[in-house]
Amino acid sequence: MALTQSPQPPYGSQLSVLQSMGFPEPWQIAAAQTYLFANCIGALDAAGKLIEAADTARIRVIGRVEAGNVPLIANGYAATRLGVFCWKNFTSGLDNTMIGDVCYVYDGQTVCANADSVQKIPAGLVYFVDANGNVWVDMTMCTLGISTASVGADGPQGFQGVQGT
Repeated sequence: MALTQSPQPPYGSQLSVLQSMGFPEPWQIAAAQTYLFANCIGALDAAGKLIEAADTARIRVIGRVEAGNVPLIANGYAATRLGVFCWKNFTSGLDNTMIGDVCYVYDGQTVCANADSVQKIPAGLVYFVDANGNVWVDMTMCTLGISTASVGADGPQGFQGVQGT
């Protein structure tokens, strides 16, 4: 399920606006990504371009999308950030007995347990499940600056360590 509400687009050059806001690593958006909304789970596709995460082979989560524009222009830019973020819990499969376990991407705003994921794309570590069943996910272990060679036919190989925020 994709996000349905759009953020306000930044004014001026996307890249310069994102850099002036303090985002160290704006990512080029995949041309096939028609919409990319702020506050979705961001991932790199096999070509190293930013997309909204999904349970799809050959992607790697890189954090939460912080800024972008809608509709996107080809080769536009958006920024991501590492941290602990709240995501929907697919079928309430994750609970507080799973704190510290890896959770997986279901779609751009939802995480799930291992059994509910086809491609096993790691979203982060379960930090907390709140009273509403939402999952707080520690995404600080997502890799920034990934080479596309590390995203193989079997999907990403897990987390590679913190490289900055």
